[in-house]
Amino acid sequence: MRRPIVLGFVIGALGTAPARSAADDLEPLSVTGGLRGTTAVLTVRYRIPVVGPLHEASTLDLVIPGGAVATRARVQAGNVTHALELTRSDRALEAFDALAERAPAAARRWAVLLAGDDGSLTVSVAAARTGAFTLDVDLAMPTCFHRDVRYIAVPAAWRGVLGPSPLASVRWLPPSPAPLASVRWLPPSRVLRVQPAPSEAIGIACRPDETDGKETWVGLPSLHLARRPAGEPRIGASAARVELGATHVARVELEIAALLGEAPGDLSTVLVLDGSRSMTPAQLDAQRALVAAYLRAAPTSRVQVIAFARTAK
Repeated sequence: MRRPIVLGFVIGALGTAPARSAADDLEPLSVTGGLRGTTAVLTVRYRIPVVGPLHEASTLDLVIPGGAVATRARVQAGNVTHALELTRSDRALEAFDALAERAPAAARRWAVLLAGDDGSLTVSVAAARTGAFTLDVDLAMPTCFHRDVRYIAVPAAWRGVLGPSPLASVRWLPPSPAPLASVRWLPPSRVLRVQPAPSEAIGIACRPDETDGKETWVGLPSLHLARRPAGEPRIGASAARVELGATHVARVELEIAALLGEAPGDLSTVLVLDGSRSMTPAQLDAQRALVAAYLRAAPTSRVQVIAFARTAK
């Protein structure tokens, strides 16, 4: 069943738009966002073509991440931006249908109806004539904490507008009771970036029961635990509860930093490696990788490497 979540009325003219394919119409132009507490807040921008005057011919499905909720939407027609109103689904449908079926007038109004379902949004437009407008949709969705990064799984169609690794362009937004309107959104050039680690490893950590290795994961750095003193302070937890009538839904999350401890600054270490002729190239490479990893983890320590050779008796 379609559940409309946003209804907006706009008075004005639509800009002309070039011909586009159906596949292009469904893909976002940009995706920006950040973290508010443990929740990812995103702004997805679309260029929506419309066909007037019949609104049935101007309905498009927009794919969004599973579990995401649309919280706000704005329409930009020409140089004017209009915020869509959040309202009940039955009232939204009645008002939209009434406006779409109204007889033509000198100053014709057009309407935008944004209906939400799990993993998709449907945009219906009652327009006076053919044209196009820009639609910005704000989304909120839960995240998965793994090794100092919070991850979200996004549709594969978004990959073309996501930045490359490494993760460097996402701003962390501290928890605040302020509405989403006060969030300082990243500029369009600072887009979300695809995570650098193997998707399969993240899928196992975040979705152990439904991982197929095909997800497109986006990472948002969350370093609040890593910045704490080593030890127990780097273990945290978060909890939230929402009331849905007689049903209460609670979510509890245990957070553990990627590194619980730190190497002492005066550490002295002796690493003994096997230098026997029986060692294969792969085994030797593995030893070198272990030494390099140790040096990265304890850069201020003094390290001595000793190789020994086994003698067959």
